[in-house]
Amino acid sequence: MNAAGTGGAPQDAGRDPTRRIAAGVIEQAATYFVMLQSQPDDAGPGAALLRECGHWRAQHPDHETAWTRVCGLTRLPGAGVLHGAAVRSAMDDLGRRRQRRRRDLLGLMLAGGTLGLGGIAGSRPALAQRIATGTGEQRVLRLPEGVTLELNTQTELLLYPAGATPRALLLRGELLSETAAPFALMVRAGRVELEAGARCMVRDTWGAQCRVSVSRGAAWLRPGGLQPGSRVQGGQRADLWDDGIDSVRPMVPMADAWSQGVLAVERMPLGELVAELARYRSGFTRCEPDIETLPISGTFPLDRTDEALQMIAQVLQLRLVYRSRYWVTLAA
Repeated sequence: MNAAGTGGAPQDAGRDPTRRIAAGVIEQAATYFVMLQSQPDDAGPGAALLRECGHWRAQHPDHETAWTRVCGLTRLPGAGVLHGAAVRSAMDDLGRRRQRRRRDLLGLMLAGGTLGLGGIAGSRPALAQRIATGTGEQRVLRLPEGVTLELNTQTELLLYPAGATPRALLLRGELLSETAAPFALMVRAGRVELEAGARCMVRDTWGAQCRVSVSRGAAWLRPGGLQPGSRVQGGQRADLWDDGIDSVRPMVPMADAWSQGVLAVERMPLGELVAELARYRSGFTRCEPDIETLPISGTFPLDRTDEALQMIAQVLQLRLVYRSRYWVTLAA
């Protein structure tokens, strides 16, 4: 069966590492993938869903790119060319896992834990729970397999049913994970596989890049598609791109201090510090260009950003200019 229906799917538009694929497109590709795994066979509803997925893939090159990346991240055979016989091979390979997945997915739907996702057959129940935090909000999720996820400000996550691999898809933002069991997380740039006992921070910096910092244990970073991965150990960090991994280097001290409600920095340029604080407050927060490179060290509260800005102004002898409650500028 051809996954692209009768029209065929367009070729991937290229492996440009700076090319951003919209979060909603990645979400739909991942949801189609999990839904296809839940079908009992390739006939009937399964065939209709496969055709629907193929039509969606053919609508835009970004759809095909997202589909190829999602399938590649799950390490299916032939993920880069999911057409014709390759689709059947991939679906056959999933057969051994379908019974367990159908049981998990059915239990989730009966429990009312699913949410509808726009653009995918409106009446069909989705297989992922969307979880999001607002500006300045943090949230802790405790999963039954012994994994804790702490979501930072402005973070959006799709959480799939227990037993699904990967278990979650980070659409944007940042999270801190602690694992008592192996845990697989998909990001737009690739896949992060945490070993049991790991403590790891994952931040989606932009569409094709994800920063991973491991403070304890180890994690495997796998770029988009079928690229080989790299192992990052406690005290190390690396940037994951959809076409490779930057060299592993030491983790920034106190990089996960946000989970304790503070931002701890050591000789950070002022412009970067202000940009970090801006993630935790509504409105427009900036510093003038001529003071962006001033280094600053300290610990600043994230739940009281006005107080943090006052501390910065006092330490560096700067002016704090409020045009309104939601528009503040640090000036010389």
